[in-house]
Parts: sequence; structure tokens; C-alpha cells
Amino acid sequence: MKVEIKNLDFEVNQNKILNDINLTLEGNKVIGILGPNGAGKTSLLKHIYKEVHTEDKIFIDGVDISKYDSKEFFQKVSILTQFQKEIDTNLMVEDVLLMGRYPYKTLLSKYDELDYRLVDEAIETLNLSHLRHRFIKSLSGGEFQRVMMAKVLVTHPELIILDEPTNHLDIKYKVELMEILRDVEALTLVSLHDLELATKFCDEILLLKDGSLVKQGEPKEILTEKLLSNTFDIKYKIIKEPEFIIYY
Repeated sequence: MKVEIKNLDFEVNQNKILNDINLTLEGNKVIGILGPNGAGKTSLLKHIYKEVHTEDKIFIDGVDISKYDSKEFFQKVSILTQFQKEIDTNLMVEDVLLMGRYPYKTLLSKYDELDYRLVDEAIETLNLSHLRHRFIKSLSGGEFQRVMMAKVLVTHPELIILDEPTNHLDIKYKVELMEILRDVEALTLVSLHDLELATKFCDEILLLKDGSLVKQGEPKEILTEKLLSNTFDIKYKIIKEPEFIIYY
């Protein structure tokens, strides 16, 4: 999987949100997107998963994303956003997970053995067995977030896009989620606020500020006192031995 972004600009009401973004992202790796509020993280992801229309700006495996039909695109790409579209809370968890197979189905086709196997695998991966037959309306915010992450895995995508996926999760499940992402055979783009998680679990980091790309590289190359202080406008202190720890 390869994602290319070429000269991407975006503005709303004459306010520049993204400024000439040029990126190449590829391989089975976890790429963290970091930056202060208003840096353009969510806007960048929205362009990649086609919520904001572009032409001749973003390419997946060499094809302009505007050329993919919806079915083909969402077989390749699965997303988890901060603001989930309305889901019927009277559905059970298993039903919601099966929705991850929609891009592979025709209107009248039934779920098959593969669909249920992928649901079983996602349930096992995220330790959701005890929730399988619970109604969505009975879940806590953290439980719901983990179910939606499982739905992403059920799609079996090549590109996973996650906007603040650790919201509503306690530290145990934040770590578990990031560990899972490292084991998934996909290119994963994940926006984060937690610098420690990014340091420990991301293969690569994109650092954004004011809609511009500050730098792209490996975590210990990006997460330096100077870059962090300049980007977040707060003084940081980094201790590299015996562990990589970030203080502010």
C-alpha cells in the first residue's frame, strides 16, 4: 500500500487549514500524526478518506482516489473517526462488526463463513467475547470505541485511518490498541495527542503545525526538545536513557 499526497492545500472561509502538503507513505507500518489542536490533523485525514473531495492531489497505489468507486475504495480503506456516524443502538455488537463486511456485499447477499471468521478473529483480538451479544446502547464509551476498532479490522483493509482512536480508553486499552495496530498487516495512519504512545508504537511520525508539515521521520528523530517546543509552544525535556521519556 502506498499513499501519495501532492501539493495539497485546503482553506475554509479564507482560513488556510492545510498548506502545500507533500507526502509519500507506504509499507505495513504505523504512522502517527502529531500536532497541536488546529494543526490540520483531522483535515488531512478527511482528505485521504474522501470526506473532502480532491482531484489530482491524493493517490492510493498510484490511482487518484477520486477515480475509485465507493465499494472499491472502502475495501481498501477502513476508518475510525472521532465522531462516529449514527449507529442504531438497538443493534448487538456482532451485528455492528458484520457491518465491516458491507463493502464486499451486494444488496441481497448474505454473510458467509469468511465474514463470520473475520468477526471471530476481531472479537478475539480485542477481547470482546463478553460483549458479543450485548446491545450497543448498553456499552460504555470505551467499550464502544473498542467495538468500532474491531469493525475496522473486520473490513480487512490495506489502509487504516484512525482519528484519535485512544479517546475514551483507559491506559491499559490504549496500550493494547497500539500493540494491535503494530501487528496488523496494513498501512495505518493514526492521529494522536499522546507523545509517549507515539514514541513507543509508531514506526514513523508526521509533525504538523498551522496546516503545514514540520517534519516527517522516525519517532526519535522527530520527538526532539527543539521540534516539540517549537511545535507545541511549550518547553519539553527528553530523557533518552534508560528509556525514552518526554517531560514538559
